[in-house]
Amino acid sequence: MEALQAENSQLKQNNKDLESKLEIREDLKFDDNAYWRSSGDGPFCVPCWDGKKELMRLTGNEGYLSCSCGYKMQTRESKQRENELWRNLNR
Repeated sequence: MEALQAENSQLKQNNKDLESKLEIREDLKFDDNAYWRSSGDGPFCVPCWDGKKELMRLTGNEGYLSCSCGYKMQTRESKQRENELWRNLNR
């Protein structure tokens, strides 16, 4: 009987976890090489969500954001500054 109760408890927890991930998946939007919640929360790591369904916040400065998994991305603002510099150099 205890084994059935433990299994039932585990199945209920698994169900909650899956429901939570489904809710997050439906709320995420991909933009500028990162995931964002509809509330504007983010950015979150693409490989961590796509591969493991884990929301890992990207952090950083100086125009680059990174994750503990090794994913690194350049921010939109940094790309725009870089493009502007290249345009000015090529005039």
